[in-house]
Amino acid sequence: LLSGAWPGSIAGVPSLTVWLVAGAWESGALYAIRLMQVRREHALRPHPWSMRSGALRRVFRLAAPLIGGLVVGQATGAVVTRALSHLASGSLAAFGYSWKLGQIVLLVPSALSTVLFPKFSKYWQSKGREQFMESYVRAFRSIFFIAMPMACFCCAERGAIIRLLLERGAFSPSDGNLTAGLFGVLIMSTPGSAAMMYLDRMFCAIQDTRSPMIVDIAGGVILMAAAPAMAMRFGSIGAAVATMLLPWLLSGLLLGIFQYRHGGLPLKATGRFAVTVTVLGAGSAWFGKTLGTAVGALLANSPIPGIGIGALLAAVSFLTATLLLGLPEAADYNGICFQPRNQPVE
Repeated sequence: LLSGAWPGSIAGVPSLTVWLVAGAWESGALYAIRLMQVRREHALRPHPWSMRSGALRRVFRLAAPLIGGLVVGQATGAVVTRALSHLASGSLAAFGYSWKLGQIVLLVPSALSTVLFPKFSKYWQSKGREQFMESYVRAFRSIFFIAMPMACFCCAERGAIIRLLLERGAFSPSDGNLTAGLFGVLIMSTPGSAAMMYLDRMFCAIQDTRSPMIVDIAGGVILMAAAPAMAMRFGSIGAAVATMLLPWLLSGLLLGIFQYRHGGLPLKATGRFAVTVTVLGAGSAWFGKTLGTAVGALLANSPIPGIGIGALLAAVSFLTATLLLGLPEAADYNGICFQPRNQPVE
């Protein structure tokens, strides 16, 4: 991306395309080098293609549902894009910008769930069900603890974020208002998306790829039916609402399936925890935005000081409130590292 920025300003889109392809090949080469290092470190077989046919069939059986979910996801994106393309000029671009910006909130939960996936697989295979379920509950709470206040703050500061990142050149203030409105709706899907992503990892850790695939396909079908209808009736904001509600629905279904089969999640305590974090996240976001905007206006006529100060104030107020309430996620960051603890999660 950095290498293509300067040539792209001269040669245009074709140059950016070339550098994008080059970046993909570079990523593949880095993965190949790392795999060679892992092979040497663990003294793996010199001919990995000599894998037994039974093991190979099991690998493909586990991977097949994931491929099906990927196909449905791509089809859903195509249907939503086509529905938005029939709306007013700029609707599709504003929706795309808003959705991309929403992925910022998912960076930390996504990285956390990805890093923890091998730990959960190990716990399920060798550490016993009790330790697996204890880690599963702590991880679920921690991911929501991270994602919800971030989503609330981004929703509160949506206008300033759009002005800071996008509103320049041909991107007019009216485009900014449209994008900010869509961003404010779509950003509230990220806690549900984080929970869904985490639950997908949990099912894969216990070698059940079929259940999340079925739920993903059902969600894709729902969105392919709901998004065009909502877009036709309410415009791009309708498509954004449908897209925002879907991760919450799917994460609820996945959680219900996992809870029915394996249990382990104290539903009442988790519900109280989710409500508490949501209320405190919204309150701290409002507090940070209000004071950050006031202080930023005194320092400079720019959104940068306001967002920075607001984020700091929101984070401090949220952590202070959760510490005063005695939430273990605020008092014990060791819970995010998922080291075994003696006391149960409340």
